[in-house]
Amino acid sequence: MRLIFITSLITLYMSSKLEAQSLNYANKTVVYLPAGYVISQLSGLGSSGVVRTTIANACSSNPAAMADFYRITFGMSAQIESKIKPAWFANIGYRRPSDQPIQSVSVVVPVGTVRLGIGYFQKFSAERLIDPIEIKTVLYPEGTGEYIKTYQHAIIDALTGMASVGYRGVLNATDRIDIGIAVRHNRLDYREVLGESEMSSSLARYYSWGFGLRYKLPIDDSHKIYLGVMFEQGTVLIGEVQFKSTPMEGFEYHVIGRAPSRLSNGLGVVLSDKFAVSCGYSSVGWKNVREDMSDQLEYYTSLEYSYHTDRQFTFGIYSTGARFNSHILPEDDLRAVYLLLGLVAKVGIIEFDLVVADSHLISGDWHKSTILKMGVGFRR
Repeated sequence: MRLIFITSLITLYMSSKLEAQSLNYANKTVVYLPAGYVISQLSGLGSSGVVRTTIANACSSNPAAMADFYRITFGMSAQIESKIKPAWFANIGYRRPSDQPIQSVSVVVPVGTVRLGIGYFQKFSAERLIDPIEIKTVLYPEGTGEYIKTYQHAIIDALTGMASVGYRGVLNATDRIDIGIAVRHNRLDYREVLGESEMSSSLARYYSWGFGLRYKLPIDDSHKIYLGVMFEQGTVLIGEVQFKSTPMEGFEYHVIGRAPSRLSNGLGVVLSDKFAVSCGYSSVGWKNVREDMSDQLEYYTSLEYSYHTDRQFTFGIYSTGARFNSHILPEDDLRAVYLLLGLVAKVGIIEFDLVVADSHLISGDWHKSTILKMGVGFRR
């Protein structure tokens, strides 16, 4: 009786997933946990990757910002986050997979006014947390004391190639404009366990592209203005899922993972040898992910203080969230305002990059978290 019940439960579960697939929904894998979408430009400089970036973040920032790297550079970052529960309906929780701490890797090679780069970064990273489901039968309607455990793991990452070129003397003798492009090979890695059934997807692949511009206007040795714009194409990844263990071994179907398009604008102003400010916003194309979602604006602002030529502190704010047209989900629960504290320190050819972002103070109940991101870079 127990085996029949478990088999029936899995069959109903699969039917519901196939129905969702026929409606072109991706909530099975990535869409319904907004906390899983990574703030990929987060760094010791705040979230100002449209106008300036650190070495480790070069692959996920504006490709035109590679102009600041005059030597061969290599960098990487790791990220950990606190668990969020609940992060969705029915007490569903979220956490970043502990076996995937590497957030980004970047290499940049300058050739005159041209910059060439290659890198890797995560766009989405999440484990869905669901409480174990107790097994109930006709003989034991109150429960058998045994439980079905569920597990879901989804990552969208991107292997990236980048190139940029700069031109001086556009409007005056000291300014410079840089144009950059990025081509991304996106992958969806998906695994799920339900009771006795284990399923995983083959690596779904999809190519996308990004484009960026940056204008730099030096006023004098201590004052500069940066203007930047960046567009990131959305991604659609379709992966084939296969059961690996009984009772559904050999059964196959497909899942969809999607990431939104993004148009970002930024302004950076170096006020003096000690202070600089940056701000900007992004228009996020959530309608490309789910039809019942609305596009949204994300904002950031930050203040940088340099107490030494090789030491910079950053204080900033980053605002994000998710909105659904159906109003089924409370918008305030998905809103998040992160307070940022960052540090960039250079010791010889090594650049250390550290940022802490916390959203517990000004955020909805479903988006309260703490993020710690650490990066290190090397300049030849």
